[in-house]
Amino acid sequence: MFSYLLKRLFADVPFVISGYAKAASSRKGADDQDTSPLLPVNGQKQQRASDEQKLKVLRWDFTAPRQEFITQLKDQMTAAGLNRTLIANMFHKDFNFHKKSIDALNEDLMENLEACVCNLDMILRWMSLRFFDTNPSVIIKGMDYLTSVFTCLSEDGYRLMEFEAYSFLPFIVQKFGDPKDGIRGPARNIVRLICNIYPAGKVAPYLMEGLKTKNARQRAECLEALGGLIEHAGMSVCQPSPGVALKEVAKQISDKDKVVRNAALNALVQVYFIEGEKLYKYVGQLSSKDMGFLEERIKQAGKNRPVIRKPEPVSQIPSSGDLGGPTRPGAVRGGNRVVPTPANEFNPMAARGGTAAPDSNGGHDVNSLLQRYRQRAASNNSNTGSNRPVFQLDYSVVEKLLEDDDQPIQVCWALFWTFRFLTTLLRSPFLRMDIISRFRSAVILFFDNVS
Repeated sequence: MFSYLLKRLFADVPFVISGYAKAASSRKGADDQDTSPLLPVNGQKQQRASDEQKLKVLRWDFTAPRQEFITQLKDQMTAAGLNRTLIANMFHKDFNFHKKSIDALNEDLMENLEACVCNLDMILRWMSLRFFDTNPSVIIKGMDYLTSVFTCLSEDGYRLMEFEAYSFLPFIVQKFGDPKDGIRGPARNIVRLICNIYPAGKVAPYLMEGLKTKNARQRAECLEALGGLIEHAGMSVCQPSPGVALKEVAKQISDKDKVVRNAALNALVQVYFIEGEKLYKYVGQLSSKDMGFLEERIKQAGKNRPVIRKPEPVSQIPSSGDLGGPTRPGAVRGGNRVVPTPANEFNPMAARGGTAAPDSNGGHDVNSLLQRYRQRAASNNSNTGSNRPVFQLDYSVVEKLLEDDDQPIQVCWALFWTFRFLTTLLRSPFLRMDIISRFRSAVILFFDNVS
């Protein structure tokens, strides 16, 4: 009986003790909640970069994350002063806590961008760990967050550091080969946003590295991204040199996957639009089949490419008027240059001060010379004031000389060929000068007789 009473007396003791224990643990959990800012503003990022450069810590480079990398990142976050609750959620085994951490970071981004910049290297490394998760909802939510981060950084004018880039770019390029388009599309967009805060020439080597994978989808996406970089940034993205990079791209023309072949051809077409025929020097020796594919794609792309009409250059040839010199009478202006008119034939009467009336063919009527000389003689007689002429001209001799219109021309040709014969025959310069003087005298005498 006594033992029964003892049992009844202490029967409710375990329940009371357990209730007190639960209450104490709940109070302890409430006390453990960290209410400090999620991300602190400090200057420790440069020290982390220096430690990694001096190999004091592990370089963030792996094909699959090992526990030592995870522990190192967690210790760095704790040393930097991140919120303890945030750290606990980020490294929790349940993916729901990972989603809760991403939501908290996304809410804090707009209000505390400076803190995000101070801790960007650790955020990017933690996100690269999430890319190895098997739950797609965490990766998609992380992609949305990263898109917002790089958009804000681009608008703020931030420049990505080298050790931030190499600890994140290789892993985002791996997501180019993800089977879900909801992950591949944001991954491509993130790489484009990174090119706004990091040189495109330094992004391209990570895309070239992606061509070495066995994943055909990833190779095709890397080639498409590389073609876009060439189109917008030029040949500077072909690293380490255009010859080395484009030979690797040209190898993909023979790939068995059609999507990879088309992406490689499209990238090479962009090079052709910039460099022209130098493309064939860069790609080196190709099989006749691959070369045929490339030439056909270039031909098709050239037909579909819109023609950009350049403004016609304005000629800088000044006219004689622009130079301040007089424009010759009779010259015809054509645009900004003076088109000269052909010179008239030599007229011995004009050279001697006379005036010759042009005929309908542009020459001078030789038979009109007699009439002008008669007028000149009459005017001279009137000026002297006497009936006796100053000189007597035998017009019959002039009429006889001018009976044949071709006679002056025939005489000139005869004198010319005689002169040529004598100069060829006599090589002495003294004789040649004597013949020239004699020829000049003969011509003057002839025209004096005509006059």
